[in-house]
Amino acid sequence: MSRRLSKSLTILAILVSITVLSLPALFLFMFSSYPVGHLSFLEEAPTLDELSVPQQVVEDAEKLVQELAANYVVQREELIAELLAAYSVARDKDFLILCNPGGFGRKEKLDDEWGSVISGIKSILEEMGYSVALVQYVRTPEGAWHYLKEFREMISNYPKKAKMLKAEVEFFTKHIDGLKVVLAGNSDGGVYTNEVTQLLANNSRVYSIICGLPFYYRSSVPERALVINDNGVIPDVLASGNVASLIWANVTHLPTHRAPEGHVLLYFRAPGHIYTWDHARVRTEITSFLKTNFGRD
Repeated sequence: MSRRLSKSLTILAILVSITVLSLPALFLFMFSSYPVGHLSFLEEAPTLDELSVPQQVVEDAEKLVQELAANYVVQREELIAELLAAYSVARDKDFLILCNPGGFGRKEKLDDEWGSVISGIKSILEEMGYSVALVQYVRTPEGAWHYLKEFREMISNYPKKAKMLKAEVEFFTKHIDGLKVVLAGNSDGGVYTNEVTQLLANNSRVYSIICGLPFYYRSSVPERALVINDNGVIPDVLASGNVASLIWANVTHLPTHRAPEGHVLLYFRAPGHIYTWDHARVRTEITSFLKTNFGRD
């Protein structure tokens, strides 16, 4: 056997071995289940000792978590506690705002940009005489493996994760009479919000406010939804699909944390891909949407 042939066979054997060894990981990546999103309380949440929850609500919460977290037994108690705490926070309120952060959906607290929009929504509703509960939905746990799985869901428009939040929203509207839910999301959090809203199209107590849908996302806008893809100051290159401007902005400038003109994944510049309550168009359109749907005579 020639040295060249021997070398080729060795390389082939190594490649085959790597492929075979990678198959289990690939199978897990493609077909493993997702952990249920985490409810992060943006205002003080009650402890379990403070809760006084009807037994039927407790039983339904346990049943729901068993269905959603079938493969995450260790996580179940925490999820049940969060669900019941959110129920307790929202049960005497007129509105529950569920926030869906952009990017990989990992943030547990509001930032100064999109967070200002959430605070603005809450303030307008309170000015109209409503009581409001505020909860952040963290759809991705910490860890590279979970980020990869979030990316898998992201590129397919959240076929599995959207059903999880849909089920939780239905739990709240089933057990809290008259409660209205506003789903709010920006960028990829807006994609997620839109997908969940579509699944809840027949629930007349669910509304959504979405900013900065990426150009590669193509879907209809549900009834009772507001979509804003321009902050009124700088055209959103990610929403409009102006790829040339997106590339040019990053080629001609050094990466920076949260570029003030707009950004994606914290360090990549995306001019116009930023939505705050200080943007007059954002503030005006959201205020009009809220007053049109919930205004009191």
